[in-house]
Amino acid sequence: MALPILCTLPFTASYMDDIRSGYIKFYLSRTNRKDYVKGRLFGCMLSGGLVLVVGILVSFGLYALIFLPMERAATPSEPAGQIGEWLFPFLDSLLVIFFSGAFWSLVGMVSAAATHSNYMAYAAPFIFYYLLIILCERYMKNCYVLYPKEWLHPGQFPYGSLGIVIFLAELSVLLCTVFCMVEERRLEQM
Repeated sequence: MALPILCTLPFTASYMDDIRSGYIKFYLSRTNRKDYVKGRLFGCMLSGGLVLVVGILVSFGLYALIFLPMERAATPSEPAGQIGEWLFPFLDSLLVIFFSGAFWSLVGMVSAAATHSNYMAYAAPFIFYYLLIILCERYMKNCYVLYPKEWLHPGQFPYGSLGIVIFLAELSVLLCTVFCMVEERRLEQM
């Protein structure tokens, strides 16, 4: 439940901060509108995905430091597991989590830009996440595509993790398109 909140913390409200502080006028005098909007979208997606991936890698490293010395050594009768047995699924899940964080961060940025509120940048992804969970668990039980928990642990999704990454990338492109259309007009008025 903390996933949509954590990914919005670093960069999601920065666009609204630029507008409120007036910094955007100085920035746009040195660059064009399209580059500014693309930079904000890229920064939002990158920070939203990386905050989750870096957090998982740091916690994985801490758990490895704490629990790896407690593991018993492999004996010749019991060979140790191959690194590919756990590394590839781990990297798969990191990719899914990165795209999930990027999507939720974009949801916050688009909702903040639409409502002109910094608070919506942090609240809207959580509300939308919880609303999708309620809808899928209570009313649309067979609609696994819209179920955010399914996005993190693929069970029924076609092509597994790759299908989820493609789906989240498509949703992110859709949100980027909506944000670009809305904000191009707003920035022309400045």
